[in-house]
Amino acid sequence: MKPYKFNISAQVGSGGPTLSYDKLAGSRVIPSKPSVKDMYEDKVSVDTYSGTYSICFETHPLAWLSYGGSVYYNRMKGQTYNLLTGDRHTGKSFDVIYLMPEVRFFYLRTQLSTLSGSLSGGMGIYSGYRHKAAFDWQIIPLAYTIGSKVYGLAELSFGSIFAGVNFGIGVRF
Repeated sequence: MKPYKFNISAQVGSGGPTLSYDKLAGSRVIPSKPSVKDMYEDKVSVDTYSGTYSICFETHPLAWLSYGGSVYYNRMKGQTYNLLTGDRHTGKSFDVIYLMPEVRFFYLRTQLSTLSGSLSGGMGIYSGYRHKAAFDWQIIPLAYTIGSKVYGLAELSFGSIFAGVNFGIGVRF
């Protein structure tokens, strides 16, 4: 495979959030021992999930290593409810944008395909929720691309953003 210096890809994730939205944002912001106040606050259940959309940019300083970053987007809808009374309130929607620096390791490179994995850690910015930002992470143990300059990709992914499979298309230059 020709040693390209950069690549950009757009991806759609097919999967779901790994935890309920309240756990997703709350467990990373609230200290490890929840306060009494947390028991009385309304919680959120995720009823619908948009999927994960992302754009990734990477640079390749070495044949076996690349680094860059991704921007992910999720939209979730659900209901707020009270744990003590069981009362459910009107629906609520939340938007989340994740800014994730990434390091990718290439296991195998051939003329038309690559096999790799990556680690990401960054920040989720929440809209419509009591927490405005939190640490997020994503691990992709297996990513496969096919094609040279324009390529298709499939990734097995899990972490605090979502668990599932990413599919996408990218360009190397």
